[in-house]
Amino acid sequence: MVRSEPKSYTITMAAGVLAWLIGNILWLTGLPIFQIVFWWIAILILTIGGKRLELSRILRLTPLQIRLFVLFAAALLTGAILALFKLDWGTRLSGLAMLSLSLWFLKNDLANGNPFTPGICFQMHATASM
Repeated sequence: MVRSEPKSYTITMAAGVLAWLIGNILWLTGLPIFQIVFWWIAILILTIGGKRLELSRILRLTPLQIRLFVLFAAALLTGAILALFKLDWGTRLSGLAMLSLSLWFLKNDLANGNPFTPGICFQMHATASM
């Protein structure tokens, strides 16, 4: 999918799949759950975030908004990596990245928009909000 459509949202969802794979491999190697749970959190955040980013194409996000999303997603993955070596720093960075992504979605997510915004029909908004 990434090869046929190399967009930020497909790469984000692929990163979620990669986080799932890495988290499971680390779990199978016997690492404690508290060190790898950030990989499993990243699965959900990146997969759902990638889908929301895809839906946000309708809003025509600026390059800065997309770069901020990529930065926050990269910080989430960096926090997961860091948690393997320095749990306290990895936890802080992952938490900051999750907070940043939450605020980004509050501001830029299609589901938070007004259904009467010009160019966006009400039915599309109602469907995206479910």
